Amino acid sequence: VNGTVNGTVNGTVNGTVNGTVNENEQNVLNLIRKEEGLNAIEISKRIFKSLRMTKRYLKSLNDKELIEFRGAPKTGGYFPKTNSL
Repeated sequence: VNGTVNGTVNGTVNGTVNGTVNENEQNVLNLIRKEEGLNAIEISKRIFKSLRMTKRYLKSLNDKELIEFRGAPKTGGYFPKTNSL
Protein backbone atom coordinates (compact mmCIF):
# COMPACT_ATOMS: atom_id res chain seq x y z
CA VAL A 1 0.00 0.00 0.00
CA ASN A 2 2.76 2.46 0.92
CA GLY A 3 4.61 1.79 -2.34
CA THR A 4 1.50 2.52 -4.38
CA VAL A 5 0.60 5.64 -2.42
CA ASN A 6 4.18 6.97 -2.37
CA GLY A 7 4.65 6.23 -6.07
CA THR A 8 1.44 8.05 -6.95
CA VAL A 9 2.18 11.04 -4.70
CA ASN A 10 5.81 11.33 -5.81
CA GLY A 11 4.85 10.96 -9.45
CA THR A 12 2.22 13.66 -9.15
CA VAL A 13 4.48 16.07 -7.26
CA ASN A 14 7.46 15.51 -9.58
CA GLY A 15 5.25 15.75 -12.64
CA THR A 16 3.78 19.04 -11.45
CA VAL A 17 7.15 20.57 -10.60
CA ASN A 18 8.82 19.27 -13.76
CA GLY A 19 5.81 20.32 -15.83
CA THR A 20 6.04 23.92 -14.70
CA VAL A 21 9.85 24.26 -14.66
CA ASN A 22 11.66 23.92 -17.99
CA GLU A 23 14.97 22.08 -18.35
CA ASN A 24 17.16 25.19 -18.05
CA GLU A 25 15.26 26.40 -14.98
CA GLN A 26 15.64 22.92 -13.48
CA ASN A 27 19.42 23.09 -14.08
CA VAL A 28 19.55 26.44 -12.27
CA LEU A 29 17.42 25.12 -9.41
CA ASN A 30 19.61 22.02 -9.04
CA LEU A 31 22.73 24.19 -8.99
CA ILE A 32 21.26 26.48 -6.32
CA ARG A 33 20.26 23.47 -4.23
CA LYS A 34 23.79 22.07 -4.55
CA GLU A 35 25.64 25.34 -3.95
CA GLU A 36 23.52 27.83 -2.05
CA GLY A 37 24.32 31.53 -2.17
CA LEU A 38 25.56 31.84 -5.75
CA ASN A 39 24.91 35.13 -7.52
CA ALA A 40 23.52 35.49 -11.05
CA ILE A 41 26.94 35.99 -12.64
CA GLU A 42 28.35 32.83 -11.10
CA ILE A 43 25.26 30.82 -12.02
CA SER A 44 25.43 32.02 -15.64
CA LYS A 45 29.07 30.92 -15.90
CA ARG A 46 28.30 27.48 -14.49
CA ILE A 47 25.31 26.77 -16.74
CA PHE A 48 27.00 28.29 -19.81
CA LYS A 49 24.16 30.73 -20.52
CA SER A 50 24.18 34.49 -20.92
CA LEU A 51 23.62 36.64 -17.85
CA ARG A 52 20.40 37.93 -19.39
CA MET A 53 18.97 34.42 -19.89
CA THR A 54 20.13 33.38 -16.42
CA LYS A 55 18.31 36.34 -14.88
CA ARG A 56 15.14 35.27 -16.73
CA TYR A 57 15.43 31.78 -15.27
CA LEU A 58 16.04 33.22 -11.80
CA LYS A 59 13.05 35.54 -12.07
CA SER A 60 10.84 32.68 -13.21
CA LEU A 61 11.99 30.44 -10.35
CA ASN A 62 11.51 33.30 -7.90
CA ASP A 63 7.99 33.97 -9.25
CA LYS A 64 7.21 30.27 -8.75
CA GLU A 65 8.48 30.64 -5.16
CA LEU A 66 11.14 27.95 -5.60
CA ILE A 67 14.10 30.23 -4.80
CA GLU A 68 14.76 33.47 -2.98
CA PHE A 69 17.48 36.12 -3.01
CA ARG A 70 19.14 36.91 0.31
CA GLY A 71 21.57 39.67 1.13
CA ALA A 72 22.71 42.90 -0.42
CA PRO A 73 22.36 43.36 -4.20
CA LYS A 74 26.14 43.27 -4.76
CA THR A 75 27.09 40.51 -2.33
CA GLY A 76 23.94 38.40 -1.87
CA GLY A 77 22.95 35.19 -3.54
CA TYR A 78 20.14 32.78 -4.35
CA PHE A 79 18.87 30.08 -2.03
CA PRO A 80 16.21 27.38 -2.42
CA LYS A 81 13.05 28.00 -0.47
CA THR A 82 12.45 25.35 2.16
CA ASN A 83 9.21 24.22 0.48
CA SER A 84 11.08 23.50 -2.79
CA LEU A 85 13.31 20.80 -1.32
